[in-house]
Amino acid sequence: MNEHPAAEPLTSNRPFLSGSTRARVATILLGLCIAVNVASLFSAYLQIDFISRVQAGEELTPEDAEANDARETLVAVLWLAVFIATAIAFLVWVHRAYRNLEALGNKKSQLEFSPGWAVGWYFIPLANIVYPFKAMREIWQKSDPGVRSDDDLAWQRTDYTPPVVLAWWIVWLTSGVASRLLNRFANDAQTADSMLWVTKFSIGVDLLAIVSAVLAILVVQGINKRQEERIRHVRYVESTPPPPTLYTQTAGDAPAQR
Repeated sequence: MNEHPAAEPLTSNRPFLSGSTRARVATILLGLCIAVNVASLFSAYLQIDFISRVQAGEELTPEDAEANDARETLVAVLWLAVFIATAIAFLVWVHRAYRNLEALGNKKSQLEFSPGWAVGWYFIPLANIVYPFKAMREIWQKSDPGVRSDDDLAWQRTDYTPPVVLAWWIVWLTSGVASRLLNRFANDAQTADSMLWVTKFSIGVDLLAIVSAVLAILVVQGINKRQEERIRHVRYVESTPPPPTLYTQTAGDAPAQR
């Protein structure tokens, strides 16, 4: 009976650096984003009540208006601080996750981006509509724990778009557009009616942000789990430097004369 030779296991000369800690930090901060947006929802409902009372002709004190403004300002400051911290943690995790693709046995020549560009595309206008998504999709695809040998590597799917990654990116883009529209509408709001409409619109923006953060957590945790499982089937082969040259001709050496 003829036996097929065993498939060569995945190997890499780049050490794997676990992204679990970075994934955990990013997840915690994304959870804080959800909490702040929930607080923003509660504040919006209070503001709707406040504006409705003004429209109904109820006499309110200046202290009531100051308390409403102070609460809205506090929520806005908290949101900005948490958003910045979350963005940093998320991008730091993206860099580690993409860097690990080589350590997971993927050939560098077959990777579309680099760890730096997987992060850098987020800051380039227009390009940041497409390329961060493509980089995240590649991280997911090429962290497939089902790929355990060179033969599997040759057949791994690169045309598959994970639904959770696609959903996250669509909601994230929609949330960003809605947030920019909200800022524009808020700057133009001068009447009680317009302020009431803007406040109601902000509720939709907060809900989108919450869904986006939940999907981002699923993406981060999903990729981290895939990488931690796949690395168990990759053999690290330390690269060895070339042997030293036995003889090097210097400028002062003259060729032998016959």
